[in-house]
Amino acid sequence: MTVAPNPSDSSVVNEEAIPQWTAKGALERLIGKLEETITRELLLFRIATKLKAVDRAGWIRHGIENPESVAAHSWGMTFLALFVPLESIDRSRVVFMAIIHDLAEVLVGDVTPHDPISRKEKKRREDETMDLLASMLSKTDGEYILGLWREFEDGKTKESLVAQDLDKIDMVLQALTYEESIGRGKLDEFMHAVNKIKTPELKSFASKILQGRNEAKDDAWSRSTKKIDEYYRS
Repeated sequence: MTVAPNPSDSSVVNEEAIPQWTAKGALERLIGKLEETITRELLLFRIATKLKAVDRAGWIRHGIENPESVAAHSWGMTFLALFVPLESIDRSRVVFMAIIHDLAEVLVGDVTPHDPISRKEKKRREDETMDLLASMLSKTDGEYILGLWREFEDGKTKESLVAQDLDKIDMVLQALTYEESIGRGKLDEFMHAVNKIKTPELKSFASKILQGRNEAKDDAWSRSTKKIDEYYRS
């Protein structure tokens, strides 16, 4: 499987000690001579498709087999944006933000706080990547995508705050899915994202999700203790 350049290579220990990362260089490593053989509009679509092969780093760090891709996460956010209970927002704008919010990761990779890359450097790489990708579209479309992405990153509008909250909720839902296979409580770290949700409606929605998880844990514990009690009474 082809993946974006790995930002968390263990050999990277000092950002100043290595050649500066560039979006152009990452693009050349990702697609090689492809840029010379198709139009720039088609090139962007080919590049975006490769986001399906960029795995989410948090799941890899926890040893999840066949982890979710960044593109799959974006789809999950988009689906939530279509149907979660929300009022007085531009829902279509939230949907579009969900689709493109992680587009830069096709070249930058899924950088996490556990990687030896500072937030400042991560932002520089993502800014440079989005400028490059937007340049492959018409001026109008490129400015539209950049505007959506920057709005999401800034988190100052109601729509961007909703999109950021959906980012967290989709992660929690995915963690619940993995816990069905690896065991309840194994991914508690990801559940704490609920505490950072800012939209009241979505905070309530997320709390209900976790309530179901906690009830399932309590039920499993009750069944286990009941079985032990019955064993010792027999």
